Parts: sequence; C-alpha cells; structure tokens
Amino acid sequence: MKKFILFVVLLGCSFAPQIAQPKQIIDDIFLVMAVGYDYVAENRFTGTAVAPFYKPDKTIENLAFSNTSSLIYQNRDKLESESSKPLINGKLQIALFNRELAEKTGIFRYIDNLQRDPNVGARIQLAVFDGSTEKILHSLKTDEPIGTYLSNLVDENTEFSNLPLTNLHTFEFAYYSKGIDPILPLLEEKKNRVKIKGVALFKKEKMVDFVPQQEFFYLRSMYENFKKGVFFIKLDNGERAFLTNIASSRKFVVKHNNGGFSPNVTINIKVKGIIREYSGPYIPNDLINDIERQIEKDIKKKNKKMLTTFQELGIDPIGIGHHVRHQTRNYKGENWEDIYPNVDVKVKATVSILERGVIK
Repeated sequence: MKKFILFVVLLGCSFAPQIAQPKQIIDDIFLVMAVGYDYVAENRFTGTAVAPFYKPDKTIENLAFSNTSSLIYQNRDKLESESSKPLINGKLQIALFNRELAEKTGIFRYIDNLQRDPNVGARIQLAVFDGSTEKILHSLKTDEPIGTYLSNLVDENTEFSNLPLTNLHTFEFAYYSKGIDPILPLLEEKKNRVKIKGVALFKKEKMVDFVPQQEFFYLRSMYENFKKGVFFIKLDNGERAFLTNIASSRKFVVKHNNGGFSPNVTINIKVKGIIREYSGPYIPNDLINDIERQIEKDIKKKNKKMLTTFQELGIDPIGIGHHVRHQTRNYKGENWEDIYPNVDVKVKATVSILERGVIK
C-alpha cells in the first residue's frame, strides 16, 4: 500500500507544472562582468556596467554603459535603456568603487545591493579605484573581458604576492562582525593599464586610509595565514635579499591583568622562506642566522608601527577585537571601540630560512 501511494505521488509530480525562471539564450543577453560606481554628490552616483560582446571573428569588444542616478535600481533601469539586450549580472566578477565615493559616502549601500542579488556570488571581487571607474571601464583595452582581466589581477596578486585575500564574503563578515573592520584592494591606472596601489582600510563602510603595496607583507602577516609570499629586505651589511615561497602563520594570545578586562595581546608570527636572490657575492653559513634575526626585527618594528597607526585611526583591520572576544569568557565586545586604542599589542616573529637560491 505504501509503495502504491508513493507511486501515485511521484506520478502526480511528473505531470505537475514546473515553476522555473524564464530561459535566457546567451545570444540574446549581455552578461555584465564588471561594474563601477563613482561619486557625483551626496545622494548621486554614476554607475557603469561592462559586458563582453563576442564577434564572429572570435575577438571581444567590451561594451560599457554609464548613467547617473540616485538609486541603484533606478541606475540599472537607465543602463538597460542604453542597451540593445538585457544586462544580466549572472557572470559578475568584480565591482569597483571610486575612492572619493568610498571616502565620502561609504560603499555599504552598493555592497548590500550586491549581496541581495541572487545572481551575484559571494566570492566576487571588490576593489576601490583611485580615479574614475567610468573612465577606466570605458577606456581600458584588453584581449579578454574587462571583468576577467581585473578579477585575475587581484587573484594573481593574492596567490603569488602579498595581497590579503578579500571578496564580497570577507567584506560582509568584517562589516557585520564586532572587533574587525573591512579591507579591500586599492587599484589605480598606470599607462593605460590597471595596477595594485595598496590596500584600502575601512572604518565600517568608509575608507579612511590605505596601506601601500610595499607594506603588504607586514599587513598580511597579521591578517591571515598564507603561502607563496615574497619579502625584500635591506641588510645591515649593505646587501639586499629577496625571499620567495614564504609560508606565514600567525596566532593571537590574549591575557588579562588583575582578573579584570584589560587585555594584553601578543601576535606570534612564524615565517618560513627561501632566499631567491642575494646582492652579495655569496651567503656564508654564519650569515643565515643573522639574516633571520634581522628579518624578525624588521617584522616586529614595521608591524608595531602599523598597529599603532590602526589604533590612532580607531580601525581594526587585523581583527584584534574579534580574537579578544573569542578568547575572553562572557565578553561580547560592547565597549571595544573605547578600549581598543589603549590595548597593549605586542608582535613576536620567528623566521626560518629553509634554503638559499640564486646568488648574484
């Protein structure tokens, strides 16, 4: 009897009308792969959308549409009026925010719009652009979709350099969590191309400062564990060394004085890497330990200086408050913003050089 009932149910389902989204033929739509937002006034912005058009000769033309609005959905409607086909976000790879917009009005309204769009994945790249996103998205010339080019630029520097991992998901996590502030890559135009300029630092939704590219390693060594990093140092003997294949890990240790809430935080950083290039004629064995100690000293000095700047700005991109909260019983972080500027944060570094590479 049970089998018969199950058969009838399945049979009924097979004839039931299917509720589905309308089918969209790829030739009848434009897949938006990059969007940009520029500051115009307090309640106005210029939105730009870029979609690739695949020609019969297999070349790609990047079509850019721009318009000025006060609401995001209003802007979408205006962009649609300029396009011969529907603009669909199903392949969106990156969203750019003009630096002026990020500093003056903040970017949360645009982030919120993206996270509510079912066609947008949580792993899309976000970045601040130091200039006009409208101009760069209209003028940038690439042999691939602009969204792919910009997304790959960020991914490449994250995987093989020292750029911290960021995307829509990490921004949302930092924005909504207590004791941590968001960060995003900061891009700029250089000779008709785009390059990484720094890491934009946010206080909630507004950009307040940035870390330049040459200091990425110090920021990332406190921000997350990573592999395939690189590191350059000028040594006390006047020579220079470049390390690659760096694996870096960090651990937060939180202690309290006198049983009350007065946290002392220690960030223990462990670095392992290979000397790929050395400016001197050779590296004697007794110099390896000296190089390790000099790198440790450099990391502690630069990281401490960076942390002091963060505390003065009242921002916590490293997530010190997040770690304090999780290592403190019954503490929910309500007064962290008042406590944070005076928290004693120490940095300890242990460096191990695994081998010596090319010597020049």
